Amino acid sequence: MKKYLFTLGITLLFTLNIWAQTPAVARQTIRLGNKLVEPGTFWGDRTISRVLNKRLNLSFQRAYEVQNQCLPNMIIKAYAPSKSMSHNIKGSVQELYPHAATFLTTKKQLTLYFLARNNREFINVYPKFQQMQQQIRAHIPDFQASIVSTGHPQTQDLKWIAEQLPKNLDYFLIGEAHFYPEIQQAVSNLIHEVRLQFPQRRIFLFTEFMLDGDVYPSDNFREVLPQYTTIWQAAVKEGITPVGLELSALGPSIKTAQISSRSGTGLLGISTMHKTRIGATLEGIRLRNRHWLQILKDYKQKYPDALFIVYAGAWHVEYNHPYSLAKVLQSHANVFETSLYPIVNLYSSDCSLITSTFDRLTDGKFPQRVLQFNDQNLKHIAGFDVQVKIPVFPRGD
Repeated sequence: MKKYLFTLGITLLFTLNIWAQTPAVARQTIRLGNKLVEPGTFWGDRTISRVLNKRLNLSFQRAYEVQNQCLPNMIIKAYAPSKSMSHNIKGSVQELYPHAATFLTTKKQLTLYFLARNNREFINVYPKFQQMQQQIRAHIPDFQASIVSTGHPQTQDLKWIAEQLPKNLDYFLIGEAHFYPEIQQAVSNLIHEVRLQFPQRRIFLFTEFMLDGDVYPSDNFREVLPQYTTIWQAAVKEGITPVGLELSALGPSIKTAQISSRSGTGLLGISTMHKTRIGATLEGIRLRNRHWLQILKDYKQKYPDALFIVYAGAWHVEYNHPYSLAKVLQSHANVFETSLYPIVNLYSSDCSLITSTFDRLTDGKFPQRVLQFNDQNLKHIAGFDVQVKIPVFPRGD
């Protein structure tokens, strides 16, 4: 009996050992630095997390040095390096980094990886962001000599924009300043004018204000930003199909993680901190714009003759910003970019007339309601083919 029990015990242990090893056999051993690790195992994940933490700290230190080098010559001080986040990213590895899916197996690893990538993007991009600002300032006399004079009344601005669009246009990019209902209404009206210019053409409206996978209207449509719904309704009336672009992991949500970065020195020399939604970081914008471009590519293969309107925040589409959709698309297609900003900034203490990136970088030297240049190179330096200021009304208490 004892011999039988001993044999049974050995057999069970052997069998359990095989079962325990089965997942490990399916896993892929990878090289991380000078170490061979097996993602998904206790020791493998521990090693991966330790390496990711080290990379995050090193990338943060280098990015912080680059920031200090660039800041003295920066007019717009956007973006920042960081090594902390409010909570782990809720999205999946497959959604954000499909090619690293076997490497990152936990939410914590995904968060560390994102932060390190954001710092590395900062190192690569921030000096270019500085150069862009200096280039605009250096060309102020050229801009002043190249302004296209327009004499139409403000009520005809949107009709005039539509009339500037070439008949062989592939992509019409509309960049907005957020949080202005008047600009959203202007987009609805502009869509109507575009349809009048292209009465027979199939048109899609792609937007960051709808989630990827959503087409309006549909039974399973997810309304994440209801203030934009009137635009989708206006598009449908014109026979234009609204299509969502936004990654749910980085899009608008109260659950979206935020990174913390130093914003200055406060009382008693204590560093003050600024929080940024991860979708608005350099890495967030890179991932989002890359994802959006893939959706546009997939649709273009299905509908090669259709006109694609892309409606998003101005910094996603203007020619001179990091990961610009306009810059990528214009390399192989006909592109026209229009930026819509308010005439006054209602969110400043003095309702400033400086409301656009171009305004800030040129110290408000171009107050024109409608701004266009007759030189294609200057348009790309400025960031837009046309910039239009939309009248806005004072906000109530």
